[in-house]
Amino acid sequence: MRLLLVVAVSGAMLAGCVSSSTTHLADGSKGHVISCPSPGGLVGALTDWGTCFQKAGELCQTLGYTVMHKSGEAGFTAAVNQYGGGASSTASRALIIRCNDGTAAPITSALRP
Repeated sequence: MRLLLVVAVSGAMLAGCVSSSTTHLADGSKGHVISCPSPGGLVGALTDWGTCFQKAGELCQTLGYTVMHKSGEAGFTAAVNQYGGGASSTASRALIIRCNDGTAAPITSALRP
């Protein structure tokens, strides 16, 4: 039961960490910037690129998306006080995506007879 509670609370915390905003790409088309910070500790261990990609899927739905840029920066944080201390890793992750327009490129095969 405790494990279920930890998973539920962690999932709720993760949902609040991912953010997105609309932007214009270099070619003038609409894009999205998705930020997936990792605050460290248990939540930091669970926040990975999959969280960013999940948000991209939610934004673009069945059209799919193209990743225009992907960046990540690892970090480290530590804190010490009169009661003890702790340290954890952090990561700042971001994606810039463009939702596909719904037209699929024709599939070609190199194995034609």
